[in-house]
Amino acid sequence: IKLTTGDTGAFERALEEKAGPQSRKAFEKFRDEMLTKGGLADAAGYIPPFALRGGISVGRSLAKYMFKLLRIGPKGTLLTGPFSKVMDLHKMDDVFVRKWFDYLSFALSGVDAAHTQAAPIAFMMNELHKKGAVLDYPMGGMDSIVQALVSGMEKHGGELRLNSRVERMLLEDGDSGKEAKCTGVVLTDGRVIKARKGVVCNAPLWNMARILEDSVTVEKGPVATAVGDIRERADDMHMTGSFMHLHIGIPKDGLPDDLECHHSVLDFSKDVTAEQNMVIISIPTVFDPSLAPEGYHVVHAYTAASDNFDNWSKFLKDGVDSGKVGHSPN
Repeated sequence: IKLTTGDTGAFERALEEKAGPQSRKAFEKFRDEMLTKGGLADAAGYIPPFALRGGISVGRSLAKYMFKLLRIGPKGTLLTGPFSKVMDLHKMDDVFVRKWFDYLSFALSGVDAAHTQAAPIAFMMNELHKKGAVLDYPMGGMDSIVQALVSGMEKHGGELRLNSRVERMLLEDGDSGKEAKCTGVVLTDGRVIKARKGVVCNAPLWNMARILEDSVTVEKGPVATAVGDIRERADDMHMTGSFMHLHIGIPKDGLPDDLECHHSVLDFSKDVTAEQNMVIISIPTVFDPSLAPEGYHVVHAYTAASDNFDNWSKFLKDGVDSGKVGHSPN
């Protein structure tokens, strides 16, 4: 099935050809309800997705968007819940269309619609199906985005340090004596980097828990308690499958001139999360030929959160992972 953006009806016609008129009718009804003015897709665009986190911290992250929250009203609870609940409330019961949204959820988050927050999927409904919708692609590839981020960081006085792996964090009791704080990091080469305000860690929760555990120097107190809480959260968190990435260059010979950039390959008769069921393929040189030598394409193909890391663990150095990088230490 060919996914096209915008409101030309091309995607809906392709959907009908693949799954029948009943699936097209069900999708169009659901799409129109989602895209109605002031509807859930609009509401998802009022607030950045990162602010719509789950758990008790959601109140703190949403505080600065209070006036926009008032516009959203009760839709806010829907946006922070699973997208499958949105489909249930709209009586979306077409099997193929629900599988389609399982696919879209999995492509975005690595889990199906029952475990994917509604906000990003509702947002994508606008991005895919509103009038004139297009998908943007960065000229210069992903490196152009990285360089833009680095440029912005350096413009504001920041510094990027490569090959600087964190061995442990500097932890101490907070000023109140009831909480913990991180004041810096120690790198594997022994260098210490002190923080002026705090430390932001974007490592997976399991790996962060391991680094923090190696950073604790006391058995009791706010620091030990805080690290213990993070370990509990890590142990309770569901892990997606692993990704196997393949990066290759191929000759253009014999390939069609109208070659598409993005492809997804999966068996809809299986669960979308089944092992190695989904393969996503991107050919960025379709849009930006400068990314490869003349006469060649660059291909990035990967199993999207559907691979078993155990099949690859033998390639680890000495067969052991430190738990600070790579797969979960649990």
